[in-house]
Amino acid sequence: MSLRQVYPKPNPEAVDLAKVDIILVHGLNPKNKDGEEHAFNTWKGKNGRLWPRDDLPKKIPDSRISLYIYDSSAVYGSSQSTFMDKAYELLESIRCSREDCEQRPLILMGHSLGGILIEQALINARQDKTYEHIYSTTYDLICV
Repeated sequence: MSLRQVYPKPNPEAVDLAKVDIILVHGLNPKNKDGEEHAFNTWKGKNGRLWPRDDLPKKIPDSRISLYIYDSSAVYGSSQSTFMDKAYELLESIRCSREDCEQRPLILMGHSLGGILIEQALINARQDKTYEHIYSTTYDLICV
């Protein structure tokens, strides 16, 4: 489970000037594709463009945009991980990526199961001091 930054292009030597973090969470992977491939394909248009990377920055240029990649085929597979575990894994990935900018506004977008996963993560965050800052800085939740 990981966050993959798609905008701006990751550069460890660059100063982080983002004013908002946007994290997109893909939905169910019924065809059991590679997790990363599924995550990227979820957000590609018919023209093959990855719109969170190629188009969204034109509207929100001062943003840092990431895709959350996780095993969403577990419903059909042998994973023993519970949905609650997956929600905490999402929170931990967000926490780690925002250690130096915990108070930056956060926009979360989920597709299908990804939206439900975000909702569960926010419920968990509200009840857990370790992740409370994620709950309090979430500016918007978009489920598609």
